[in-house]
Amino acid sequence: MKKYLSTLTFLLLLLLLPAESGAAKILYYVDTVAIGQDSMANALVNLSAEHEVVTASNIGEFEADIANNSFDLVILMLHDALRTTSDFPQFVNYVQNAGKIIFADVHKDTSLAALTGVSYIGNINMSPVNVTDVNVSDGIAMNPMPLINPGYTVWSMPMAPGIRTLASFTETEAAAIMTSDTITVNGFLVDTPANLTDGTAFFENQIEYVLSPPMIDDTIAVPLSPSAKLMLILLFGLAGYTVMRKRVQKRHV
Repeated sequence: MKKYLSTLTFLLLLLLLPAESGAAKILYYVDTVAIGQDSMANALVNLSAEHEVVTASNIGEFEADIANNSFDLVILMLHDALRTTSDFPQFVNYVQNAGKIIFADVHKDTSLAALTGVSYIGNINMSPVNVTDVNVSDGIAMNPMPLINPGYTVWSMPMAPGIRTLASFTETEAAAIMTSDTITVNGFLVDTPANLTDGTAFFENQIEYVLSPPMIDDTIAVPLSPSAKLMLILLFGLAGYTVMRKRVQKRHV
């Protein structure tokens, strides 16, 4: 019995270990051609050998892609015209059904802010970005990471800290946050990192981080798979049976 219990415990621990992120399907849309160098697009090129990357060229294509496919991550960067949730019904549905996103909105629209759970605060056009989460800072040579304005009126949008703050402008003004275990919001645009290599490293790290959070804490928990839940039930059932059997044996001694 002890042998079976040990084996079952070992199998359970294997199931509970954080799984490595496998090949993911990622959708990317930025609503205008980046004025500067698009660090996000560069990051996705680097990750395309590992993940399937789909790039939408307009809103209609973006919405159709979401409607007709199953994505592990949707990246929406709004640099140009003011947009609201009414422009993105499929995106809204995806978010409301716990789809993972990375999002930024230069206009800080209130309806999209409510959807993503972000609160914009403080000044605008701040720099540099201090990447405070060690899981996202890997490979960034200059941290804090300077930002530049390639030609926008607004190019960075500080936010209140989220349940996780990945990067900050100041102690109270965040530059990249998670507002839930599926929603990540950036407070700067994809072509604002002054150094393309550092910007690319940041977005590569962030994408992998969002796809498979590397740490578990009280705020973000990795859900158990059905097989892990079943194994957990069996483990407790077997443990209970063992205890009851020992009690019965003691009564007959």
